[in-house]
Amino acid sequence: MSRRAAQQQLSASARTCALLLAAAIWLAVAPGAAAQPTTYTRVLAPGVTLRQTITQDPRPLVVTAIEADLQAPGVTLKCVPAQVRPNDNGPLRRRETASTLASRVGALVAVNGAYFTPAGDTVGLAVSDGELLSAPYPNRACAGWDASGRALMDVVTMQATVAAGGAVCQMSGINRQRKPGELVLYTPRFGATTNTDAAGSEAVITGVSLPFRPGRTIGTVSQVRSFAGACPIPSDGVVLSGSGPAGDFIRGLKVGDSVEISVSLRGASGTSWSAVRQAVCGGPFLVRDGKLFVDAAAERIAADVAIGRHPRTMLGVKPDGHVLLVAVDGRQSASAGLSLQEAAQLMVSLGATNAMNLDGGGSTSAAVRGIVVNSPSGGKERPVANCLTLWGQFQTPAEPPKLSITPTSATVESGQSLSFQLLGTGPDGQPLPIRPDDVVWGTQGGIGLADQGGRLTGIKAGRGQVVAWANGATATAEVTVVPGKPAIITGKAVPDPTSPQRFNVSITVTDANGNPIPGVTVAFTTDAGGQPAPATGTTDATGRAFTCVEWPANASAAHTVTASCPGIQPRAIVCAAPPSPATKASTSAMNQ
Repeated sequence: MSRRAAQQQLSASARTCALLLAAAIWLAVAPGAAAQPTTYTRVLAPGVTLRQTITQDPRPLVVTAIEADLQAPGVTLKCVPAQVRPNDNGPLRRRETASTLASRVGALVAVNGAYFTPAGDTVGLAVSDGELLSAPYPNRACAGWDASGRALMDVVTMQATVAAGGAVCQMSGINRQRKPGELVLYTPRFGATTNTDAAGSEAVITGVSLPFRPGRTIGTVSQVRSFAGACPIPSDGVVLSGSGPAGDFIRGLKVGDSVEISVSLRGASGTSWSAVRQAVCGGPFLVRDGKLFVDAAAERIAADVAIGRHPRTMLGVKPDGHVLLVAVDGRQSASAGLSLQEAAQLMVSLGATNAMNLDGGGSTSAAVRGIVVNSPSGGKERPVANCLTLWGQFQTPAEPPKLSITPTSATVESGQSLSFQLLGTGPDGQPLPIRPDDVVWGTQGGIGLADQGGRLTGIKAGRGQVVAWANGATATAEVTVVPGKPAIITGKAVPDPTSPQRFNVSITVTDANGNPIPGVTVAFTTDAGGQPAPATGTTDATGRAFTCVEWPANASAAHTVTASCPGIQPRAIVCAAPPSPATKASTSAMNQ
């Protein structure tokens, strides 16, 4: 095929997929909507295409979908763990943002991957270049790719044992917090120490094959630590940590003993996963064999993930093996997010025959060349445990253009939009036209969404940058996002310890994106003859205003304070005193 024919074919494919994506969102979340979505298409590299679709009816939604042909020259997919922070012993020591990770390893694309615990441990199976980083989580969806790029998607289980001196002990996990009665293996990927407590015992095993992979490896015990936690992990070995019966097994080892570690991975369908090169765990499944398949209860998905609309990161595989990495923004005025059922419908409409949910909510993030191309809901990228990354071949000009963005600085109100333009200058100092299709727009600082048309929608108040990349060069513009118009009042009432009829009330006024708004006049009214003091207040720099309300002694046990300000729905705040000790005792007796 000629180069021109190939380009025409690529262009036609891009147009077809763009229409498909628009139709997908239409079918998934906006049946009967009147307005057509806006779709931007960017070929990031041969075989890797970004498509961003923005719709407003019946609710705002922003979908950023990246499709990759893993058979295209130079296109590869990897599950990359976060970089360990050597001097940090807290929950962030094994977490990293998608944009930072992409820049560090030189990836073209990075999206957030697996769930993680408050301690920063990866939840479920993680494999990177064949190295086993974390064990499967019971009954959770996993995706993997073998050396040929063939995709697998299944529930995966691990069979793992440690044998020494005729004794055998089952291994429960890899590179995660040890629970009572468990035997957990720690590799150098975990960090400097096991970060365990002294309730168990630990053995250092050297001479094993590293990086650690499924299979059988034999090492030698070089140290045994009884009831001593935080064992240093050697760069040329692993640590076995056990408590309960597993701790007894560890304490039975002696320096110089030979230890055999055996690990195998298998999918529920019977397929071996021991040779997968890359793998990530998520959940729940969204699509299986081309049909909707969502069973959050079976996969033990928490309610805050399973119920309601949220930001979503999703992984899909099409019949031709193409991979879909999809980030849907949510919890903000520019994008409402999706329910799991809507997410499944979207992935089916995108052509996925198998798809699964990944970590989402505040973790949802997509970066291209280190530039954030979606709008993380927390106002900034959340550091995550690992990312799915893509590499591709791109010919950078020998002398990239000099780029600038106009306006060079701007102030944008949250919820409002402002368009930016990218200008180029050639090596000769003359203006150089920049094709819109060659530009990737994004942000730094979590200020909002810069769509692929160069329009910034402010979300979180603060300072940041609009970023544009084109033809191997990057430019930035400084942006300040200020709070929008008052939209929401929240509040709470706390009993005053000096009087059972008195309550201290605090309210917060924010815009539609949760930014607190100072200087708003709030009026307080009450029922049952309550007296607010003051009856009006002005929100401070944190968007809060306060009053103290006292009711007559003969008033009912529960009272209401209503906070209102012009233009938004008033907020009724219930003031109810906690039950007295006598009431608690009576209630407890009745419940027995």
